Amino acid sequence: MKASSWIFGSPTKDFTFLYLFSPLCLLITFISPNLGDESLLFAILATAWIDSGHVYTTIWRTYWNKEERNSHPKYIWTPLLVFIFFFVLFILKIKWVWPLVAYATLFHHIRQNYGVLRWYENINQRQDKKSHFFLYALSILPMIIFHFRLDAPQRGYFSSQDVFLYPDFKLNQISLILWVHAVVFWLMNEFKLYRSGKRELNRFLSVAMPAVMYGTCFMLGKTLTQILFPLLFLHGISYLALISHSLTRTQAEKFKTYARTFLIVGVSAVIFGSLEAWSEENLLVFRIEKLTPITSAALALYLTPLFSHYIFDSWLWKKTHREAALIY
Repeated sequence: MKASSWIFGSPTKDFTFLYLFSPLCLLITFISPNLGDESLLFAILATAWIDSGHVYTTIWRTYWNKEERNSHPKYIWTPLLVFIFFFVLFILKIKWVWPLVAYATLFHHIRQNYGVLRWYENINQRQDKKSHFFLYALSILPMIIFHFRLDAPQRGYFSSQDVFLYPDFKLNQISLILWVHAVVFWLMNEFKLYRSGKRELNRFLSVAMPAVMYGTCFMLGKTLTQILFPLLFLHGISYLALISHSLTRTQAEKFKTYARTFLIVGVSAVIFGSLEAWSEENLLVFRIEKLTPITSAALALYLTPLFSHYIFDSWLWKKTHREAALIY
């Protein structure tokens, strides 16, 4: 395909920034299934610098951008409402808070993948609604299969009840059959498009790579490292690349080269991610039943950047956003 068919200008760059590191991480975790527990550096890289760190890089397009910051009062009331919401839940000791965080995070990840698909469709000047359906189906069905797996690991990130597991062989098999059908129909649709001359490798990869990663991690992963870490790489690294790309287009006077911008964004992710990881180890209490008003406030403050990031992203990357014409 032409260079203009790719977000970063070439298929090599797009594959590197958006997809490459996730399957590499997957390969590493299947060679060493418990590497997240055995290697502190690997754990910090995945959970602190990439996962937690990328959350804070949204500030480059919001709070550290005067025009955007002053464009709407939502940048004041959103974090305030998020803090109050979680503070109340923690004060009331609501036990489904961690599942809420887990499922909201999974939804956010899938929405980012959907955003990449729509970006490519915008480049191709053609929308394929069947690809939208298959992206969601091939991301969500493996998650459903995971919930019914008899051998699903009981350990979570925040607690042992981060997701609602329900081991059941029959439901697992029914879900697996649905997934197989979804894969077959997706491939048939792609073959039909290829035969008709619609050979859009960019769009195909935007569905195929998440489908492969979600399917492998949720259906074959045996440990938290195997299930979680490759998906953190898929989401976090691509986000760092995309936010850097957007900054070179929306704030070109400040961010003149992509390499320098990515370095700045990456360093900020490392700094903020490290601070958050330190707070997880030294300040925060994650067991709901042991929370006090003070620790509840600390935990609500801890989740405020995360959910503000989710909400801000739902605005920042829309085609109706005031900077969309510069980005897309």
